[in-house]
Amino acid sequence: MVLPPFPPRVRRSSGNPRRIILPALIVLVAIILVIWAPRREARRLDDISQRITELCDAVAHDPDLTSRLPVADPLLARRLAPMLHSLCEPLRDNPRALEVTAASGDAPGFADDAAAYHAVIRIGGVHRLTLRLAYEDDRLLIIGYALPTATLPSTG
Repeated sequence: MVLPPFPPRVRRSSGNPRRIILPALIVLVAIILVIWAPRREARRLDDISQRITELCDAVAHDPDLTSRLPVADPLLARRLAPMLHSLCEPLRDNPRALEVTAASGDAPGFADDAAAYHAVIRIGGVHRLTLRLAYEDDRLLIIGYALPTATLPSTG
């Protein structure tokens, strides 16, 4: 029995639009992600800075915020509330002295990388406190803090 010859293979022309659709779609999605992701992160950092600024304003006017601080641990709230109040109380007279800078990643000096963000609180241009933060589902949670290290005078 003799088999019939295979039909000749039809070559598609390189100008076929169907071959271009998938790569073009992949490039389009990549461009959208490259543009969208940094904007989303910038909005999130602005939101964190605004929330910490509002927290400092609230603490300046109400020293008994221990039960309402957005913290991960009640012990942390008991330690942080008086410290925040003493830092923020002078801001009642001069709220413009407060500067909050949020950044991605954990605060420098922490090895566990548990915080997704950190916020540096400066009052009158002086670094006073760093808050370690978690931010999930539009909820901000303070998971720790760090005081700035004192710079020692050189003895050289």
